[in-house]
Parts: sequence; C-alpha cells; structure tokens
Amino acid sequence: MSEVHNNGYVTIDEFASYLKVKISTIRTWIKLGKLPTDSYLKVSNTYRFNIDEAVAGLKRSSAADMAAEAAAALVPPPDIARVKEVLVRARAAREAAPVKEVPAEVRLGGQSFTIKTEDSDIDQFIGGTR
Repeated sequence: MSEVHNNGYVTIDEFASYLKVKISTIRTWIKLGKLPTDSYLKVSNTYRFNIDEAVAGLKRSSAADMAAEAAAALVPPPDIARVKEVLVRARAAREAAPVKEVPAEVRLGGQSFTIKTEDSDIDQFIGGTR
C-alpha cells in the first residue's frame, strides 16, 4: 500500500481500506462534494484517488461543515407565524388578481426573503382554508 501511496493514485478499494470505511461511504462523499475533484480521477466508472490530497480535502470539508453548523446555531429559527401571515396576505392578493405564482417578501431576523410560490404551496402551508 505505501508503495502505491507514494507513487500516485490508488483504487477506491484501497482508499476505503486506508480510511477504514466502506466503499459506499467514499461514493457518498463524492456525491456530497466532500472530496475535492482534484483529489481523484474518474474514468468511466473507475476512480483513482491521491490519498494525500483526498485526506486534506476531507479535513477541509469537515472544518467547513463544523463552521456551518456553528453559524446555523447562531441564526434563530424562522418565525412560522410571521411566514404564515405573509402567505395569507399573498393568497388574498392572488385571489384579488389571479396569477400562477405569487411573490411574497418575508423579513426574519434582519434578513429579507422573497418567496415565489404557487397557489397550492400557499394553501398547503397555511392549512388550505379560504
């Protein structure tokens, strides 16, 4: 293993064995973008991994995930009652002048969001009452 590791790329089996994870875990990391694309080669259905680059990429990805989780913990959850209120107003506007999509602006915690939603989405979210 160390000879192949020092000279270039290894198979997905060897990479999974090196990390002591299942091959399906490696494939999941690829799909989720946790492995940088420059750390492996893909030809047809065959992968070859540069272990050093792939491990460094996984560490960066893990650090980024932890930072994102910490940032998410600082943002308060959306005020569902306020969102419903905006959607009720949007539905009233839709009924006054029917259109397929209804834009609605929601302001939560200093952030502004514009929601473009179809009639059925509004009805489903606020309980379908008219």
